[in-house]
Amino acid sequence: MRCFMLILILLSITACDIEEYYGADNSTQQLVETTVVKGNVTNLYTGDSVYQATVQLGSQEALTDANGNYFINYLLSEDEEQNKPTPLRVSADNYFDYEQNVVLSPTINQIDVPLKYGAPIIEQTARVSVPGEFSTYTCQAIVLDYQGWSNIEDVTGHFPYEDNNGNTRLLTQSLNRVNVEHPNRAYYQTRLEYEGAASIYFWITADDHDGFQDSLFHSINIYAPDTLLFGTQ
Repeated sequence: MRCFMLILILLSITACDIEEYYGADNSTQQLVETTVVKGNVTNLYTGDSVYQATVQLGSQEALTDANGNYFINYLLSEDEEQNKPTPLRVSADNYFDYEQNVVLSPTINQIDVPLKYGAPIIEQTARVSVPGEFSTYTCQAIVLDYQGWSNIEDVTGHFPYEDNNGNTRLLTQSLNRVNVEHPNRAYYQTRLEYEGAASIYFWITADDHDGFQDSLFHSINIYAPDTLLFGTQ
């Protein structure tokens, strides 16, 4: 009988030691809480989907797909489980960053973000030869900026040509604003005088006061030459 009681005591002590060793304390065990965060990122002005926008939620992030959708299986911290705000930041090329603090629910969170497009947009450009003048052209461009035409800092043309010695040169020249017919759109023009033969292609860049830039490459169709976009020569 004494031997049997001794065995029971030893088994009880061993079980307690094993439980302590492996940390098996049900009173302190906690389940990891996660929640689903998803949404759609669009252009505020056009409603178009924004592809490959970076959605950063706390320390986790995801990229939007071709339809502007994102999905995050978010790991909640103890503070977030107590309804404390989580920082949300969304960024994409040519857009202003979007920042907001959000309170996450423990189930599903649908957070759609309209991003404000920042860069100027060169809508059209053309280069038209001046009648009766050799190697002289009028170059025009129409530029849109959702922050207003006054936010457009500079519009520049880049015009390759071949000089009289057969060398390739680049003529860089600013276009002047000549008209405004809309709060967000302005019309630009310049007169070009090449010292040689003009290339059939050129490109235009537009910079704004927010540090954004747009560029547009243009190739001349010799069978259907450009015509003036506005006004006269």
